[in-house]
Amino acid sequence: MVAALNHLLTARRERGKWLRELQVKANQDFFRAMQNVIDLVGQHVSRDLHYNDDHELPGHAATMDQLLVEFGNKWSDLVMVAEKRTRRVSEVVADTLPVLGRLAVPLPGVINRASRSQTAAALDALVGLAAYMLLVMRDEVGLIGFWQWRTRWELRFGTGPLATARTRSKPAFELTADEEPGGPPSPYELLQFWELRPLGSDDVPEDAEGYVTNNDPYQILVDDGEFLALPAPESQALLIKSATSRWRFGMSSDTTPLVRDKLLRDVGRIVTGHNSAFEAELRPFHSPAHQSDVWLWKGIK
Repeated sequence: MVAALNHLLTARRERGKWLRELQVKANQDFFRAMQNVIDLVGQHVSRDLHYNDDHELPGHAATMDQLLVEFGNKWSDLVMVAEKRTRRVSEVVADTLPVLGRLAVPLPGVINRASRSQTAAALDALVGLAAYMLLVMRDEVGLIGFWQWRTRWELRFGTGPLATARTRSKPAFELTADEEPGGPPSPYELLQFWELRPLGSDDVPEDAEGYVTNNDPYQILVDDGEFLALPAPESQALLIKSATSRWRFGMSSDTTPLVRDKLLRDVGRIVTGHNSAFEAELRPFHSPAHQSDVWLWKGIK
């Protein structure tokens, strides 16, 4: 009986030691994957925005996609062995970090005050996530002592980084009054901040009516000062961007105010999300045309 009991206790100790080793490795790999995303934004993207250099941004976006795949793989490894709280916090990280990472890398031709502000906000949220995730991991593998009461207090009540990540991984006009002091911007106000141009001018319009235009054909100002005619008589709106140009947008004159608001919200998701972080909810037709990406909306009620 004694021998059997000793064998059982020894087996449990060995299993606990083996599991803890797996947890530590999974924690380290997951945190390193988070750091890789933060390093790309903090070192490379931020440097290029500082020098107003958008030539490397497509490469940074491709690198970000690769890092996010690796991050997803490391998260899958983590959840299989993680303790309860580590798993719960990592789920918030897995929901928000990919969005924040994509929001942090603007497209060429879109370096402005809005994109710089968004990159800085995303980086701040990413760093906060990493710091909180590290505290939770250290606590659950026994590296935070009982006497470290300030750290334990922060773990218990300092969940601000999770709330910040959730807030900053949403389009600004979808925030609540609690999430955005003073209230969220309207879709037009947000697009004005992002300097969205109308199809035929380089001046940001003073109101949403400035985007209203004739759709048969759309007259689009191109980089060399000439106009490109794109007939689309059945469409309600058109959004266009070439590889290096600014975003341009126009709405048909026969759209109603309600439809225009819906269109502006959809355009806001595409523009502020750099065509990667947020999906368009109205499912516009998207295709290449004239060396540009073109989105067309039809049948919106």
